[in-house]
Amino acid sequence: MIEFARDELAAVDDPDRSRIAHLCIDPVKSCSCYKEENVAMSGPLEDGIKRWTAKRKSALVIEIIQGRTTVAEASRSYDLSPSEIENWVDDARKGMENALKANPLDVRQQYEKQLRDLQEAYREAMLELRARKKLQALLDAEDDK
Repeated sequence: MIEFARDELAAVDDPDRSRIAHLCIDPVKSCSCYKEENVAMSGPLEDGIKRWTAKRKSALVIEIIQGRTTVAEASRSYDLSPSEIENWVDDARKGMENALKANPLDVRQQYEKQLRDLQEAYREAMLELRARKKLQALLDAEDDK
């Protein structure tokens, strides 16, 4: 159904499909962007390429998820830190989880939710810190008596 909607959109808006060919609505099925020959990271980057584009990152993450490589192997092969690669994998999983929800959040909503969660955690931490300081002050006052 998703592929049908994309194909219909392409036929109406862009008969030669050039503008939406890069959209990866359904990477598991037939999206041309995610066909194996388009995302394989089977060797080191070409000489002189230092930038990891979203397409390269997603190709590497797909290889890790599919079990064709590990974070450690990729880290050694591409001279990246394991934590950086793990962050990419975590971001990809969060993105997949959001994409598969019945009502997915857009990027702005995701950041706003994350900000609200962080603000709430900060408020809780500050409340706990104030309570500990008051407790310590009471214990110090008791010790002085």
